[in-house]
Amino acid sequence: MLGEFVHATTRKNLLDISHSSKFVKDWLEVFETASATDLVRLEAIDTFESHKLSFWDAMLLATARRSGCSALLSEDLQDGWRLKGLEIINPFATDATLRLQDFINNDFK
Repeated sequence: MLGEFVHATTRKNLLDISHSSKFVKDWLEVFETASATDLVRLEAIDTFESHKLSFWDAMLLATARRSGCSALLSEDLQDGWRLKGLEIINPFATDATLRLQDFINNDFK
């Protein structure tokens, strides 16, 4: 994800590389990150084949799921879709605020 952020922001000229990399460095100090393991890669390949997703979307889903996430925010994947206990939430959907609040209240009690 962080690599995609750098790629997207610099490719679209939204940020220059120094500002984009500064965001990533700051986020790495604040947030826990997950790396792709062999198990993640194997699950991603299975998801890629069985659900006809892009390989990189499948990698994101597998990494999130294997890291214990119960929800993934994405505007690219189908809102409300569930895969092996992982729910996709489009943060820009009309009911996203209520769903996110419900998710936060239930998962962080």
